[in-house]
Amino acid sequence: MSEASGANEAADRREIDDLLIRYCTLVDRKDVDTLVSQVFAEDAVDNHGLGIWSGREGLHQGFTWVLSRFAGTVHQITNVDVRLEVDRASSRAYVTGWHWLPRAGEKRRPAGPAADFVVVGSYDDELERRPAGWRIVHRTFRQVGYSVLGTGTLPDFMVPQRPDL
Repeated sequence: MSEASGANEAADRREIDDLLIRYCTLVDRKDVDTLVSQVFAEDAVDNHGLGIWSGREGLHQGFTWVLSRFAGTVHQITNVDVRLEVDRASSRAYVTGWHWLPRAGEKRRPAGPAADFVVVGSYDDELERRPAGWRIVHRTFRQVGYSVLGTGTLPDFMVPQRPDL
């Protein structure tokens, strides 16, 4: 590997890392418009086990639907493994997501000592370099173990629809 290609590879890895962090930040801010336009390709597919969301409209509807059910979330990624192939890449990142459900009549839940539930899994992504930069073209969320570490149980809308996830 030449020094120039090594520098380009390092820059690509940093841009992909930044993209994955931006995803988590935008989900936690419930900024679906920016999430869909700046993280995903226009023809992207997302499968969180809650249904398959395709294209900008499908992604927007899916993320709006699921995020509207939370008073707040915090997502953190670790152990990011990126495999580069010029203008394409694949990655796996572990994610821990804390989720707070709203109480009846409240849009925001007051701060408390524990999340209602915590989900642990991985984001398995296929990415492409597009004119606007690296974008996710296909994401699959895979639960690790039973996935619930916090208090309570998963609400019905969070139970995966496919047993292989």
